[in-house]
Amino acid sequence: MSKFRATQNEHNNGFHMTFKNGYTISVQFSKTNYSDGGETTAEIAAWGPDRKWLKLSEHDDVRGWCSPDDVLEVMNMVASQGSIPKSKGLSTLGVLRLTLYIALATAVILTLIIAV
Repeated sequence: MSKFRATQNEHNNGFHMTFKNGYTISVQFSKTNYSDGGETTAEIAAWGPDRKWLKLSEHDDVRGWCSPDDVLEVMNMVASQGSIPKSKGLSTLGVLRLTLYIALATAVILTLIIAV
């Protein structure tokens, strides 16, 4: 279920977004977070439906001092977690079937040419 949740208290100022895939991103920008207090950067973290945190940086699962573009990039990544990309071509079985049809058509055409 997709949803928003505001997080506002003496230590946090920001929001959580849960996407339809069950993954959540937290965007925080108070003076106690890894940000400039929300003027130009924010702190982000994300976790899955199993409550396991996603590793967002080389050393940590919290990524600080993120620009709006950084936040958008991570939001897109989090929203696509668990998604199976749609195929842009034929499956292996589809390729094999197509190859078989081409071989059969070629055999029929050659048979007709030889018979004439």
